[in-house]
Amino acid sequence: MVSGIRKGFSLIELLIASGIILTITGLAISNYGSFADTQRIRQAGKTLQNNLHFIQNRAIASVKPRECDQNNPILAYRVSFTENAYTYVPVCSNGILQNANATIVLPDRITFSPPPSSFDFLVLTGKPTRSVTMTITNGIKRYEIRVTESGSIEDLGFQ
Repeated sequence: MVSGIRKGFSLIELLIASGIILTITGLAISNYGSFADTQRIRQAGKTLQNNLHFIQNRAIASVKPRECDQNNPILAYRVSFTENAYTYVPVCSNGILQNANATIVLPDRITFSPPPSSFDFLVLTGKPTRSVTMTITNGIKRYEIRVTESGSIEDLGFQ
C-alpha cells in the first residue's frame, strides 16, 4: 500500500469552514443594525440633555433678545415639544417672542413618546416651572431624560 501525502483540503472541510464564516458574518451584520439604532437614540438623548443645559444657562444668564427691554423684561425660556422636534423661545413680560424661537428636530425615525407638555426655565434661577420626563423612542427602545423641580437635568438612559 502506497501512502501519499495529502495536499489541500477536502470539499467537506471547505464547506464547513465557509458555513462557519458566513454564519458569523450574518450575525455581525444583523447586530450592527441594532447597535446603530441604539447609538442613534443614545445620541439624540445626549443632544437633548445638552440643549436643555444650554437653554437653562441662557435663562440663568438672562440672555434676552432685542425685543425684551427694560419696559418688557425677560421672564423665562419656554421649551415646547412636538412628536419629532422641540422648540425654545424667550418669554418676556408682554408674552412669547415667536420670532426669536429655535427648533431642534430629532433624527429620522426617532420621536418623543408621548410628546411632553411645555415648561419654562425661569430667569436667574434656571429652575423649571415643573418637573418633566422626556422619553424618546424608535418604537422599540426608549431613552429618558428628566428635568427635576430643583433644576437638575438627569440622564436616565434606556428604560
